[in-house]
Amino acid sequence: MNKKQLFLTAFALAHVAIMASSAFRLRQTGCDWIDRVIGTYAFVTGSGDNFGFFCSVPNQVRPTFAITDRDGTVHTDHLWPETVNREAALRYGVSVSMFGNLDDKSRKALLGSWSAAMFGRHPNAARVNVRLEAYVVPDWSKSPADAAPRWVEMYSADFENDSAASQANCNHGF
Repeated sequence: MNKKQLFLTAFALAHVAIMASSAFRLRQTGCDWIDRVIGTYAFVTGSGDNFGFFCSVPNQVRPTFAITDRDGTVHTDHLWPETVNREAALRYGVSVSMFGNLDDKSRKALLGSWSAAMFGRHPNAARVNVRLEAYVVPDWSKSPADAAPRWVEMYSADFENDSAASQANCNHGF
């Protein structure tokens, strides 16, 4: 076996080991940087999935924005317009779905970017409240028959339109 074959075999074995550990939900090695590298690799390649036939479907996630103008008027806006094309909508959706995989610093940066977009669209805005909500569909086998799907707040941050805009007051449920 030459070096190339040995490397490819080792890489394939590592990939299968990551898939197996993900299937059994064994995620921690005890070393922070190794866990982050493995977690990133597993997410990017899809090898971090649980591979369950009757697995739960991930919740749909949406950002909502409550904009408060300087005169106290509150209105809502969306991250992307309804007329956006399918490809752009997919890109928006991916950025929203990645939120749960980010560390707290990256979450604040992403929310800050979204709030900056809202301040750009609404020049009279004094405050933007960014909320991420998940559409939770109850497990019908465990919930009462009358349980209905609902939007549940997962994360919320307020941004002010002044020099303190980078200092988000966050209340998160992750």
